[in-house]
Amino acid sequence: MESLESSDLPPSNELSILVLTSSFPRSDGDYPGSFIQKSSEALTSRGMRVHVLCPADNVFSDYTPPGVSVTRFNYFFPKKYQMLAYRGGMTFNINNSKLAFLQLPFFLLSFLFQALGLSLHVNLLHANWLFPAGLVGVVCRILTRKPLIITIRGSDVNLAEGTMKKYFLRSIAYKADAIICVSKELKHKLLLWGLPPDFIRSFPDGVDLPNESFSRDHNSIIFIGRLAPEKRVEDLIEATEILSKNHIFHLKIAGDGPLKEKLFEQVTRIDGCVDTDFLGRIPRKEVPNLLSRSTIFVLPSTSEGLPDTLLIAMACGTPILGTRIPGIQQVIEEESTGLLVNPRSPRELARILEYMIEKPCLSKRLGLRAQRVAKHKYSRPKLNEKLISIYRQNICI
Repeated sequence: MESLESSDLPPSNELSILVLTSSFPRSDGDYPGSFIQKSSEALTSRGMRVHVLCPADNVFSDYTPPGVSVTRFNYFFPKKYQMLAYRGGMTFNINNSKLAFLQLPFFLLSFLFQALGLSLHVNLLHANWLFPAGLVGVVCRILTRKPLIITIRGSDVNLAEGTMKKYFLRSIAYKADAIICVSKELKHKLLLWGLPPDFIRSFPDGVDLPNESFSRDHNSIIFIGRLAPEKRVEDLIEATEILSKNHIFHLKIAGDGPLKEKLFEQVTRIDGCVDTDFLGRIPRKEVPNLLSRSTIFVLPSTSEGLPDTLLIAMACGTPILGTRIPGIQQVIEEESTGLLVNPRSPRELARILEYMIEKPCLSKRLGLRAQRVAKHKYSRPKLNEKLISIYRQNICI
């Protein structure tokens, strides 16, 4: 890694950033990449110029957030057959479709071609995930000499299996001017890869604190997230089937993803003994309202970077039940700001859910403590200042 040094730290209104990402909202309220949208909007409110480069969808992708410039590149013809990005994520799509795998070189070439042209007009490149955006950012950095920041969000590192994949991703990270990890566990993994600690910072995107509160629905359990294998929503459904023998409650599953049909079939097989609603893809602006009205937010994942919905649930004061994995344990202190169970343990999940339902005062205390922590440690304005500081330290004007 090389660090660009500058004795003069430029003011915010002199900064122009090219954000590289493989996921960005395709319409107003779309959830994929919404944390990148929020960060970009916050930066523009500080007077920066932010241009986002992301892949186009095969159906709809013409949304442009206020104040943010967006370029969406096509990578396959005809457009309706583009299937590498979105809908389950790139890793899932590549593993489950030969056509998606064949589109990868076209995707990378189109991404790089657009990024090279846009990078000539900015001060700094900010890539999200090591691959593919990090790889594209490294090539642009070499050819244009523009400084590069890479944010590592979890799936890029957590799903890297095998020596060759780790070496490839390590090589990308090593070429950046600074690395941002959204969790301390991700930073620890990069240190084990041999990356210099001075170039790695650890902090999440942050969360907006809600301005209003809502009365909570009675015994309402909610999951919000991508319906993908690592989220283990099937464990939650199995747990609620066990719980339904002694309690009446309402299960809400919000999100979309490759396992949607499989999960719907699982609910159907349990003969309707669990009152379950599949809410589909929820506009981001509705997520705080849903969480504020819910009794318990459950995140039964086996792998996470630092879940955006977890921070939102904390900000809303919603009692949280998660799993004992690093990305969740970093922010949830067990028996203080939430309760935790072992991953892949539906029976334990059911037992703790029952405990939280039967102890509403305890659950409320957990939620209020989590809300205080979110306000103190994870508010977006505070964490955006850290991001801006990194920008200034790595830019030469």
